[in-house]
Formats: sequence, C-alpha cells, structure tokens
Amino acid sequence: MNANLSQQMSLLGVAAVLCYALLLSADLVTFEVMPQFVVSALIFITSGRLLRSRASREDDDAEKTAKSARSEADWQWLSLLLNWCMSLLVLGIMALWLMKPIGIDLLKTVQQSTAHDSYFSGYIP
Repeated sequence: MNANLSQQMSLLGVAAVLCYALLLSADLVTFEVMPQFVVSALIFITSGRLLRSRASREDDDAEKTAKSARSEADWQWLSLLLNWCMSLLVLGIMALWLMKPIGIDLLKTVQQSTAHDSYFSGYIP
C-alpha cells in the first residue's frame, strides 16, 4: 500500500510542478506567488519519497526486530517535532518575504527599519 501511495504522491507533486509551470508560462499568475506553489509541490514530492523509503525500512525493521529487541528513539515524536519546526520555519520565511516592501531586499529593509528605536514622549498626561 505504501509503495502505491508513494508513487501517487510523487506523481501528484510532478503534476503540480507542471501545472504551475503552465500557469506561469500562460501569464495567468505572476512570479510572486510561485514560492507557495513550489513549496506545496516539493511537499508532495518529498512525501512520496519518504513513504517509499519508509516502506523499505519497515521491511528491514521487521528483520531487525526478529534479530534483536532493544529500545529505540521515539521516531514518531521526533518526526512530528521536525514537521512542526520546518513548517514554522517556512511560514516565518514566507511571512518576512511578504511583509517587506516590493523592490527592496530583506537586508535593506532591516537596515532602514525604525522598529528597534525606542519611543519617547515628552508629554505624559
């Protein structure tokens, strides 16, 4: 089942890349929205690869557990932690990219920012 699902996920990712390339070539979308499309396509492609490698690892794990029974790391929790951290990282980078003014790179935006200056009011009611 995992092998079939992994192939479907990989094909869905490739189809998404082709669809986004067609949209871009037909000038239906601008290049500014492409990072979201590329990230979603990469998620589909990598999930297919991960499912494929997991299916082969499960076969190997079945053989290893028959040989020896020792405690292992909690891979389910570690993969959940990795998924959350990477999704927050991608969302943070995309939020920074969307919040900066158009035509100015991120370094200039940070250098020209006055958000780090403290506010002082001479008159306090």
